[in-house]
Amino acid sequence: MSGSIRRILYWLGGGGSFLLFLFFLIPEPKDNPYMKIYSASNGNDFSGCEFSDGKGAGVVFRFQMAPEDCRLVDYSGGEVLTISVEYPSMKLVRSQVGGSIITFRMFRVSVPPYDTTAIFEGRSPVRTLNGMRVYQFGGFDTFRFTGDDGVEVAVSSSDRNFIAKRLMGDLRVSYQYESADDDLKKMDVFALNFLKRIIFEVGKD
Repeated sequence: MSGSIRRILYWLGGGGSFLLFLFFLIPEPKDNPYMKIYSASNGNDFSGCEFSDGKGAGVVFRFQMAPEDCRLVDYSGGEVLTISVEYPSMKLVRSQVGGSIITFRMFRVSVPPYDTTAIFEGRSPVRTLNGMRVYQFGGFDTFRFTGDDGVEVAVSSSDRNFIAKRLMGDLRVSYQYESADDDLKKMDVFALNFLKRIIFEVGKD
């Protein structure tokens, strides 16, 4: 073997060792400290993830999701958890608002007496539209209708931005989206189907 070949092999070996050294120096991404991943293959009762702040009784959310989807959930302790999903694919994405993204925010409540429609008490609708009662708040329309699950839904609008509020078990859920499609009932069906797909337990003490 000639000297030039030996020198090339020497430098290649040294470069490879250096790159391997750098690889071990790079810290591995860490999971959310408020999240636990579960797998049915390990004897658990479900596959998915649990989010809890570990304080007091503990705020607990449990979702049937793949680990990579669990890591897209935005939760940093406290009561509110945020999930962003593409419409209509239901693909989870990192927390964001706008475009084809629907952003869900949820927290636990006592049911009863929590009432998402308390804002309508003492008010009369100004008109009806597609079976929805329409109210005026601050110059903007707020729509009230009954979802497919029998739960009352309130949707406020501002330009093309919609914010809906409803209950899902003992979770108070709001979801926000921008859409050229103003079929609010259809969007609530989408939201309800998504929540039913991912929620394993709406909460536990």
